[in-house]
Amino acid sequence: QKAAGKRIVASDGKKHETVSKKVREKNREVQHKLTEHMITELPKLIRRYQADEEKLAALLAVVPCMQVEQFVLSSQEKAYGALMKIIKDAFFKNSETAPLRGCASALLTAQEQECDQLDKLSANTVSQCCNALSKQIVKLIDLMSDRKACEDQENALALLVTLKRTYELHVKCDVSLDDALAKMTSMLQDVQNNDLDVDEDILVLLIENLHLSLVWKLRNALESDAGDGDAELRDMHEAFMKKLEYFIQRPSQLRAASSAFRCMADIFVLFSAQSPALRRLDCVEPSS
Repeated sequence: QKAAGKRIVASDGKKHETVSKKVREKNREVQHKLTEHMITELPKLIRRYQADEEKLAALLAVVPCMQVEQFVLSSQEKAYGALMKIIKDAFFKNSETAPLRGCASALLTAQEQECDQLDKLSANTVSQCCNALSKQIVKLIDLMSDRKACEDQENALALLVTLKRTYELHVKCDVSLDDALAKMTSMLQDVQNNDLDVDEDILVLLIENLHLSLVWKLRNALESDAGDGDAELRDMHEAFMKKLEYFIQRPSQLRAASSAFRCMADIFVLFSAQSPALRRLDCVEPSS
């Protein structure tokens, strides 16, 4: 290798198993049969066990294992649309992490498998979820801005669950929050000004969702050569970093402080990357 001018890389001591062609073909055959059976059965099962979080999460985990293109090859595009609607309904009827995470993965399966015929259907369903979440966040934060409503545990719980759903979808894709983004930022500012007292769980999810919004905006900026959103990204970066600094200095709310510290560390690393695309943003942190 050295004589041939190739870089010698030390072995990591781990055995890297290679899958034979026969095994790959067998796996594809199993996946095909699974999909063929689940096209009709999975919607029924999801409806039946929608109230059982553990079973629902297990059923939703089946969707990414299916060959989505089989819906197209068997002219079952409408069946896939119906499945997306059922999963979307399950997403808004559940509040626990496992089923929400399963719903998010299932909704994005067509896009992740790059099935062009169903990609638009999947994207439209996700967009509907994003719009619904954004409207709910705006409505609930407006209610929470009223001190009397803020003391209403029902409103607080509804906002907590909505932010949790938003976070689980946000981890998987860029959630367009529109007006909700400004409302979330404003709510953190009210807390910072001592004008509002909210549950720490809500604070954590506000911080996490704003962090993910910033990360997705950075990714979009790097993928675009136009630089149209650079100014917005710079302003968002600066404002959010200041808010993180405030919550880090509040040890009385340890979980919020921990979340803020982790988000700040992540943002520092992302914005410290030495690339021409990042340098043009003029908000890159100095590298240590």
